[in-house]
Amino acid sequence: MEGKDAIVKIAKLDKPNKRREITEKIIEAIFMLCALTAVICVATITIFIFWEGGPAIFEIGLSNFILGTEWEPLADIFGILPMI
Repeated sequence: MEGKDAIVKIAKLDKPNKRREITEKIIEAIFMLCALTAVICVATITIFIFWEGGPAIFEIGLSNFILGTEWEPLADIFGILPMI
């Protein structure tokens, strides 16, 4: 009888484990969808910033823009180093 009891216990444990595995797969898919959405949003924002700001950055010069220490938009001085 001891062998049958062990089989019954294993069968009872197996059913909730299947439900748990399915639940974990669904949650994993939801997290993956959230992660992909976040990556796509960041990529879209980055592309937008460079698309819209690119002409101004290249007119000023990339090194002057990144390494510049003054930010005075009215005087067309755009150094972003202090903001970084």
